[in-house]
Amino acid sequence: MDALAWALAQNGVVLGVSERFIGPPLNIALMAEGLSESAIASVTSAYANRFLEVGLRRVHPFPSILDMVSCLYLKGMVQMIVSNRLQHIAVRIAEETGLSTFMQAVCGRNDQRETKVDVATRALRNIEHISSRTAVLVGDRAEDVETARILGVASIAVSWGYALRGELQRARAPIASSIDCLNALL
Repeated sequence: MDALAWALAQNGVVLGVSERFIGPPLNIALMAEGLSESAIASVTSAYANRFLEVGLRRVHPFPSILDMVSCLYLKGMVQMIVSNRLQHIAVRIAEETGLSTFMQAVCGRNDQRETKVDVATRALRNIEHISSRTAVLVGDRAEDVETARILGVASIAVSWGYALRGELQRARAPIASSIDCLNALL
């Protein structure tokens, strides 16, 4: 959030930074705030650079996530990260947090026009032995549930992420309130 506040200030944009910016692609969130295409391009570029400079050090997996993905990896489950972040940033986050060790793929957006559905489709296509019948998309925003629905993939929403109040209930997916609950649903 600090990197976004910095990028907005650098570009003379006055917006309150809140959780509404976490999850959806930043360009889409800024478009919803009424910014012009040129302002969006400037802010997203400044944000990406600032995030890699200082924000990356502040990213940590939620408690017990590394233990869970490690156990799933040892059981032979194929795991991927499908992110709204740009590809190079998604990979850096996965590497810095230790998640990449347990992932068969880390997929982010190749450009600002790609959607989460585009990224998830590419991820499913690039991994052998994965189909929409056997995949489960675990996410913390309604967009994740909708992406799964569009692709015909099962989904589980987790309540410890960045969803706005009531968002996951409106998305109508099973909701895991803890790591133990998520493991049981998987």
